[in-house]
Order: sequence, then C-alpha cells, then structure tokens
Amino acid sequence: MAVDAHPILALRQTVRADDGRMTDAAFRATTHLFAEAQRDPKLLEAFGAEYERVEALLCVDRTGEPVAVNATTLADLRRAVQKAPELGRWFREATLPDGRRAVLISRWLCHAAGFRHRTVHLLLDHPTLLDHTVLQVRGLNRPEAPGLFDLPAAGHVAGLETVEDALRKELREELNVSLNAVEDLTCLGSYTYADLDGVNVEYRTVFRGRLSEVDWMRLGASDEELLAIVFLPVHKLAALITAHPERVASGLSGSLGRYLLARNGERSASDPAPLGADGLADR
Repeated sequence: MAVDAHPILALRQTVRADDGRMTDAAFRATTHLFAEAQRDPKLLEAFGAEYERVEALLCVDRTGEPVAVNATTLADLRRAVQKAPELGRWFREATLPDGRRAVLISRWLCHAAGFRHRTVHLLLDHPTLLDHTVLQVRGLNRPEAPGLFDLPAAGHVAGLETVEDALRKELREELNVSLNAVEDLTCLGSYTYADLDGVNVEYRTVFRGRLSEVDWMRLGASDEELLAIVFLPVHKLAALITAHPERVASGLSGSLGRYLLARNGERSASDPAPLGADGLADR
C-alpha cells in the first residue's frame, strides 16, 4: 500500500490498515518515525505536554483482547532500545496474564498513530432524583474538550490494570470517592470509538451505577481538571446532545445511548445495542 512520505502520516496509514493493532509493519513504521524525530525533533512538537507523560497503554483488538507481539518484533524492540534508550519511552515490554508477550505503547503515540487502547466510562444515577443523572463540566484548562459536559468519571486503562482498577482510580481522582460509594454497579458492554480523523481509537467499557446518599454529600471536584459537578434530568441531557452536540464531550455522547437503553429497559443492560454514529458495537 502506498503511504504518505511524512513519517507520522505514514505510521497512521499503516496502523489503520492493520485495524489499530500493533503489528510488525506498525512497529517498523514507528521506529522509522523515531529515527526521523531524532534528526528533526520538531516532528513531535505538535504533541506538546502529552509527549512527556509516562503513561503507557495496552493495544487491543476489536473484541478488546490484548494484542500480543511475536518473537521477531520483541527482539527488534530490544535491539532498538539498547541502541537508542529514548525509544523505551515509546514502548515497554509486558507479560500478559496468559504468559504471552505484549508491548505497552505510550499514550501520546496511541493518540498520534491510532493504536486501539482501552478506556473506561461511568454514568451515574442521582441518589434521590430518579430521573436525573450526574455529570461533570471539564476544566477550562484541559487540552481536550475544555468546558464541555462529560461523564462524571472516565479515563484510560493504564498498562495491564483491569477496567475495574481504572474505574476505581478515576473515581478517586475526579470525584474524590471510592468505588464502594457506587451502588448497583453494572457493566453496560463495550464498543470501539474512533474520532473523525480515525487517529484516536478507543475500546470503551461502559458502567452504570448510583452514588449512595452519604457519598453524594461528600462529592467534590478533586483537581482543576474538573470545573463543576452538575446533575440534569436525563431527557434534558438527551435534548442537549441533539441540539448542541458541540457542548458535549465525545465520551458522554458516545456512551449515553447504552445508558438510556438500560434505564428504559428496552434491552438487557448487559448486551445493549450501541447508539450514535461514533460507536461501533463489538460485543
């Protein structure tokens, strides 16, 4: 397949052709980008502060299964890191629970190239107003979707942690509550999301729960990433997304359909159909 001469665009085309997976071809395209970036550091300036983040993510396939790497790719990675240790900030070896080997990919690189990675979403019912749902307003200084309505808690699943571990971490970081504060926690399934450019490709696992009344009173924004915590009638939120989609972050607009189906009882909450143009059902 012909690819663009620009190394970042060439990498994106390679990863897209391999369905967001880490393959031999994707690894070679990434090491080519690395070599070009060593010669011209300006290639990576567009990724800004995210390039400095240490967080590494697991690449998964369309069913959410981890993508293992073969022995050849692993050997190539080890030789490349030995020769250029900086590459170790882009990739990190990991052993999956079943003993297979995988490569964890830096968060910025997942977003730059389109490697599919895991995220977790939580939608919360209000503890006493049964027709209301809890939301956050994203901080005004956040690089992505500042000031938009969003899920009350959501984030990346780092490394080999489980989605439950990630959910626990996000609740503590964003709302300053523990997972024990969420009653009737239910998984609403998973789906793949890709942005309009097909660069940010997420495998999203969606949960629904309800805060206890005691913990609702303790709820608070834990850092500047969160501007406010609000609650709205569910039908007004749905109307807001329809009338003003530009005011809502992609996580909320993409996962709300599953939440509505679970609330309305139209389908089993454990296997709902996805709603919205940006969500493709995987299971």
